[in-house]
Amino acid sequence: MEEQVQQLPHLIVDEPKRSPWAFAGIAVLSLMVLSIPVGLFLVQQRTQIAPQAAVATPQPEAATGIFLESKLSPEAKGGIIPVDVYVKSALDPVNLVEAHLQFDPNLLSIDKIATSAAEIGKPPVFNKWLEVRTDNSTGNAVIIAGLPNPGVITKNEPEEKVYLATLHLRPKNSGSAILQSSADSGLYRNTDNQNIFRIGSELVLNLSGAVNESSPSAKTKPGKSAEPLIVITDPVTAGNYSYFKPVDINWSSFNVDRIAEIKLLINGDAFGPIAQNLEAAKGQFSWRPEDSLSVPYIQLANTYQIEMTGVSKNGDTVKSETGPFGILGSEEIPGIVPNRDTFAQNQLSISDASRLLTDYLVLPLKNKALDFNRDDVINELDFYLLKQNLLQRGIVK
Repeated sequence: MEEQVQQLPHLIVDEPKRSPWAFAGIAVLSLMVLSIPVGLFLVQQRTQIAPQAAVATPQPEAATGIFLESKLSPEAKGGIIPVDVYVKSALDPVNLVEAHLQFDPNLLSIDKIATSAAEIGKPPVFNKWLEVRTDNSTGNAVIIAGLPNPGVITKNEPEEKVYLATLHLRPKNSGSAILQSSADSGLYRNTDNQNIFRIGSELVLNLSGAVNESSPSAKTKPGKSAEPLIVITDPVTAGNYSYFKPVDINWSSFNVDRIAEIKLLINGDAFGPIAQNLEAAKGQFSWRPEDSLSVPYIQLANTYQIEMTGVSKNGDTVKSETGPFGILGSEEIPGIVPNRDTFAQNQLSISDASRLLTDYLVLPLKNKALDFNRDDVINELDFYLLKQNLLQRGIVK
C-alpha cells in the first residue's frame, strides 16, 4: 500500500510593501528614543559642550554732565561752605564747559568763584575763560571755560572727574538750600562742537543760620578833581608785530608828570620792565623786542601786553594797559585787526568758542571764518576777539 504523504498547506502572508517614507519615520522615531538617555546623562553631568547662556543686563548710561561736591558736610554748622564743580564726559572729549548754577537767594549767596586747581600745586585743566559771574539777587551763577584741542575725556568710572571751579557759599538763613546745575548748561564736544550735556547733579545743604560778614568794608577814596590819566594807543590790541623791528609804544596823558615804568607782560604774567623814568609829555617810546626777549619766547600761543605806570606831580599814580598783541619771528607780518563796529555785527555764539578751540593752533588752517585778524592761524588773539564780541553783544557779562 502505497504510503500516503499528507501535504500541509503553505502559509501565505500577503503583506503590503513599505514606502520610503515609512522607513524614514521609523528611523526618526528610533533616534528620538535613543536620544532620551543620552540627554539625561548630559543634564546630570557638568560639561562645557553647551554652557548656560548669561542673562544680559543693560549697561548704565555713561555720565556726561556737571556735578557738585561739598568739601564739608552738608549739615556743616555755620561758616563758608566750599563746593567743587566737576565735569564728566566718559564717551567724547569736550573742549568747552558752560555751567549754569541755581540756588535760593534767600538762603544762600556766593562770595566768590575760585578757578584755581582744587589740589595745591596741580594746574587747572581748563585754561580759556569766557565768563565767571554770580548774581546773588536772582540766585544764579555762570562759569564758561574751555581748553584747546583735543579737549578732555573722563573714564566711565564713578571717581573719574575733571575739576572746573570752587564755589564759596555763604549761608543767609536757616533751612534746606538746593544748589543745582540747570538744563541751560552745556558740554561741547571737541570733534563736532555739539552740546552733549545730559545730566546735572544737585546738592542739598541744611543750613543752621547766617554767617556774618567778616571782611571790613572797603573805604572809599575821596574823589579828586585832577586825577592822572594815561591812554595807550599803540601797540594795537589783537595786532601782530615783528620780532626784528622796533615797536612804537605811544600814549597820551593828563596830569601825569613822568612814566615811572613800562612793563611787559607775557600771557598775563609780568616779564619785566622795558623802560623806566620817561617824560610823560613825550608820549612815545621805541621798543625793540629782540633786545628784551630771547627767541624761545616768540610763539604763536603767546600773547603780550604793555602795562604803563604814571606818577603825577602830587605823587598820585595811575596804571594803564594795552593788548593782547602778538610778536612773530618774521619780517613781514600778516593780519589786520577787524573794525570794532563791523566785527560787533558778527552773530557769534558759545558754540563758536568751541569751534575756535577745536582749531586752536592747528596748521594748516582749516576754518578761516574764525581767523578774525587774518593772520593765518587761530590763536589767543582770535579767542580774545571772540570774547570781546560776546561781551559787546551781551552773550557773556
